[in-house]
Amino acid sequence: MFLDDPWPPNAALIEYVADMHQMDLSTFSKSRLASLRAILGEIHDAKVLHDDVYPRNMMVVPGQPDRILWIDFDSAQTFPENEPLTSRQQQWMVTEIQRMDYFVNDLVCSRWILTKYGTDSAS
Repeated sequence: MFLDDPWPPNAALIEYVADMHQMDLSTFSKSRLASLRAILGEIHDAKVLHDDVYPRNMMVVPGQPDRILWIDFDSAQTFPENEPLTSRQQQWMVTEIQRMDYFVNDLVCSRWILTKYGTDSAS
């Protein structure tokens, strides 16, 4: 996109998002997690590797409709849009999806345990 520009873009976008919360058990819903996963797919379709797929970067703003956000792209890598991904780049994307799925599975299991056994399952 900007590969041939003599002065490539260099910017930071800062937006205050009221009532934004990290995705965790208190903000959990299957539809929110599905949205996070779909958005990650769109990020990959744009040939961008987020490269920091951890819960601290998965946000939700409750509402009608909810607003789902990926934040913190300071580790992101972009790949040329007019070239196919290398096998290594494809593997990076797959690994990133696996990390997201790991987080989703952990939340679903934690939610199930809390639902089945209550909040004091340690005793």
